[in-house]
Amino acid sequence: MAAWWFWSCCCAEGVNEGKASFVSLTPVQDPFSEGCRQVHRTMSPSDQEPLQQVFRVNLDKGSNETPLGLHLDLSDGKVLHVCSIRPGNNPVTRHNSVVAKENQILPGDYIKAVNGISNSATALAEAVMQRTTLQLVVQRPYCFSMRIDRAHEPMGLDLNYSEKGTSLVITDIGPGAVRRRAKHVLVGDRILTVNGLAGTPEQLLMYIKNANAVELGMSRCLL
Repeated sequence: MAAWWFWSCCCAEGVNEGKASFVSLTPVQDPFSEGCRQVHRTMSPSDQEPLQQVFRVNLDKGSNETPLGLHLDLSDGKVLHVCSIRPGNNPVTRHNSVVAKENQILPGDYIKAVNGISNSATALAEAVMQRTTLQLVVQRPYCFSMRIDRAHEPMGLDLNYSEKGTSLVITDIGPGAVRRRAKHVLVGDRILTVNGLAGTPEQLLMYIKNANAVELGMSRCLL
């Protein structure tokens, strides 16, 4: 049987390499990130995608050494996925404290452009680290859940992830359960939860591998 997932590791905060910490998988009351809560729904293949909010954020770091305040995942290669907001006094928490909720940067959001740079997660991360004045184009995630009964066949997914991330990125959909039973799922979609469980990318991988029926909590950046 051909392997049905593939991964490589890249991570950013920063963009600092490191190992994921392993913790027990536990059910979470709200398995979706904060940016997903208002748009999550169960999806059927006939559903139409809603228009998502895109907004601009201007930040002043003061110096290149100042951390922005975001834990970022580069693993889809095109955009930056916000895994979490760092606590403390930083440019992002200061921004969030003075703007309305709809203009705050939230976990689960996607950063599509930085100072006019787009379509390369590596270039975006470099701009975040190297520039002191930043204009970010932020998009709320389109979130949905998809139930897939594998019926003992492979999922057919190639997956990529950041070691310090919180999700799995679909990089290819080959023959298998997803292509046959969940045609709405696309390359570039992120798997956030499996059967309501959040965890490290390695934990999500093992949970999918060991289950015949899965409900995937997913996120999409509408490019």
